Amino acid sequence: MENFKSKFVTAEAAVAAAVKDGDWVDYGFGGGYPELLDKALAARKGHLKDVKVRGGLVIRPRIEVVEADPEQESFSYYSWHIGDYERKLQSRGLVKFLPMMLRALPELYRSYIRVDVAFVPVSKPDGEGYCGLGISNYAWRKIFENARTVIFEINE
Repeated sequence: MENFKSKFVTAEAAVAAAVKDGDWVDYGFGGGYPELLDKALAARKGHLKDVKVRGGLVIRPRIEVVEADPEQESFSYYSWHIGDYERKLQSRGLVKFLPMMLRALPELYRSYIRVDVAFVPVSKPDGEGYCGLGISNYAWRKIFENARTVIFEINE
């Protein structure tokens, strides 16, 4: 367990080190939402350009990268499945819809979709360092295999 504790950093440090101009960042889907990493990325508005964020069916109260950057100078947000909150943002031109069939998503990630950075909410590590992906484990395996960088956000 001590071996991986040296890799623990703040959300701000992880985002600053990993996300670059032009990157595609995956947030996950539904209940698995990286709140701390979203806030840290939103704080980089003005320091980054053309960062594209993918997520879907957000049930949290805010998507910080959208709320912090309504002019979309640094961030564009794309949703796989638009819930109530995202629909309101979409009506204002702040969310772009990516229609898909959920069962096809792993193949799309395997063959077509670029992922530069994945923000993955996980459970607290157990004694051996294993974490759970929770209720939003929809295509993470393919995303992990294809992402340049994977950042885990530990959710107590």
